[in-house]
Amino acid sequence: MKSLRPVWACLVALMSIAVTVITSGCMMGTERIDVQYIPGYQAEPLFFDQQPSIAVNAIWDERPIKDRVGEGYAMYGNKVETWITKKAPTEILEEALIRQLQSMGFRVIRTSGWNLSVDSIPTYLNSDFVAGGRLRAFWVESRPGVLTVSINSRVTFDLIIADIQTGKVIWAGQFTGADKPESFLRLDQEMKNSLSRSLTQAVNSAFRDEGVRRAFSNALQIRF
Repeated sequence: MKSLRPVWACLVALMSIAVTVITSGCMMGTERIDVQYIPGYQAEPLFFDQQPSIAVNAIWDERPIKDRVGEGYAMYGNKVETWITKKAPTEILEEALIRQLQSMGFRVIRTSGWNLSVDSIPTYLNSDFVAGGRLRAFWVESRPGVLTVSINSRVTFDLIIADIQTGKVIWAGQFTGADKPESFLRLDQEMKNSLSRSLTQAVNSAFRDEGVRRAFSNALQIRF
C-alpha cells in the first residue's frame, strides 16, 4: 500500500489542478486572437459575359462594446479574461465580403463615407453597385461548467446594396452566425476558432441567400 501513496497523491494533485483550471477560467488578463474567415465555400458565379463593378463601403462598427471581442468568466461569475483581435473586426468582415463578391464575378473597389442612407447613395462613384454594412455583434464568451467549459460566439451584420445608376437600394437585410462548442480547457485557440466559425457562417449565409442573388440579377437584366 505504501507504494501506491505517491501515485494517489499525484492523481489528487492533478485533479485539484484540473478543477482549479476549469472553475477559474485558465488564464487572466487580455489576450489577442487572430480571428479569420475560414476558406472553403466559394459563392457561385453570377455573371459570365460581363464583369460589373461594386464599391464596398467601409463597414460601420455598431457594436455596443468596441474595445474587445470577448470575455471569459470564472465559476462564480467574475470576469477573468478578455479577448481582442489582431485586426479590427470590421476589417475582417470587409475582407471576407470582398472575397465572396469577387467569387461572384464582381470587380471590387473600396470606398468610405456612405452613411447607408437611401438619401445619400454615392451616385458619383464609378461603379455599378455599392454595398455597405453595420457590424452589430462580434463576440465570444466562455463560462466554466462542471466538467467542461462552454463557449458561445456570435457575429451579426447588416448588409445594404444599392444600384448607383438608379440611386435605389435593391436589397437590405441582416445575417448572423453562431457557434456553441464545449471544451475541456479554455484556450485562446478555442475562442479564435469559435469566433471564426461564427464569422464564416454569417458571411456565407449572405452569399447563399437567394434574395441577394436575385436582386443583383434583376438589376443587371434591366441594365444589360
